[in-house]
This record gives sequence, C-alpha cells and structure tokens, in this order.
Amino acid sequence: MKQRQTLCSLLAILMLLSATAVAGPLFGLPNPGEDTPTRENCRIYYLRVNDSEPPLNVRSSPEVKPDNVIATLPNYSFYQILAEQEGWFQIALALKIGAATGWVVANRTDYGCNFFHEMITAFPYTMQGKIFGPGSHNYILDLTKGQILVLQGDWPDFSGPGVSSKSREFPNRQYTWWRKSGDTTTPEPLEWRWTVTQSGRYKMSYDSNFKGFQYGPVW
Repeated sequence: MKQRQTLCSLLAILMLLSATAVAGPLFGLPNPGEDTPTRENCRIYYLRVNDSEPPLNVRSSPEVKPDNVIATLPNYSFYQILAEQEGWFQIALALKIGAATGWVVANRTDYGCNFFHEMITAFPYTMQGKIFGPGSHNYILDLTKGQILVLQGDWPDFSGPGVSSKSREFPNRQYTWWRKSGDTTTPEPLEWRWTVTQSGRYKMSYDSNFKGFQYGPVW
C-alpha cells in the first residue's frame, strides 16, 4: 500500500512538472470562445518586421537554403503569426483565407503578447509591456484605500469602485491624478499618481493602436 501511495505521489509530481514545461506563449489567433489567457501563456499573433539588413527574406520552410526565398518584406510592416518553430515564425502574407504563407526568422521582428489578463494581489508590482498589432493587456488589481498608484508613459483605460472612465479624461471629478512633489515638467509631468479612495477590485487595460507601442512602468 505504501509503495502504491509513493508511486501515485511520484506520478502526480511528474504530471505537474510536465504541465509546467509546456506552459508558455500561444502562437496564432485565438479560437472562437477561447478563454482569455494569462500572461504566462499569453497569445502572440502579430509581428512587425525589424531587420537590421532589410528587406526580410520569407522562406518556404523554416531553414536557410539558397533556393527557398519566396518573398521579401520591408521594415515596419505587420504580419499575422500562424505558428512558431525553433526561432522561426510562420506568417500569412495577406490577410485573407487561403493566402500564401511563409517563414521568417523571429529575431528579425518585433513582437510581444497581444492578449492576456493578469491578476495582481501583491505589491510592489510593476506593470509594463509592449503590443504590436491588435490586442489588449488587462490587469486586475486588488487595491486598498490610501494606496498610491504611480503611472509613467501611456494612459490605460481604468475602472473600479466609483470609477468608470476612459483614462484620457484624467483628471476628472470622480478621481484625481496628481504630480510627484517637485515635478515641474511641461506640458505633462513625468509621473502621475493616484490615491485609492475606495478599497476594491480595479481593472487597467492597454488596448493596441495596431502600429505598436510600449507602456509603463506602472506600480
């Protein structure tokens, strides 16, 4: 009986390790009705070409051969990622069903998580990231009254107890973001700060402008 319990425990550990090993980004567009992934297994489905020696070669297979170049791509153009294989991305060369596909070297492109949510229950915690192509980064925060949130860079959409507004309407009558003492930067400060007025669960979302941007840090 003891041997069987030990074997079951070992099997459970192996299954846990195996599940951890396969966790990671998901490449390609989400399936209809698919749950929103977390940051650890976020969705990556667009890239922006950023080749130090443009144009970027598109190949018929994920390998460098003298006779498998099928197209070239200019820098800063966007393409949908269909799959990933050992440092290569398979892409759609046009946004239509049945369009030709090809392979490009991943490290000659810019890309990041397009879509995820992350639950934040412990601080200090820094929110920052980048989006290329369409997508949304969503943070769920448990904040307590009197806590101070610090924001640098692009504004998120922000909602929570007593708050329901697009971030670019700051400051407003419902809640006020304020400058760090001594910050006289114009036309806007380097940092915005907000003091939580009600404890509860809040949501911060960064929605893509398609062309790509980096945001944060927020802490």
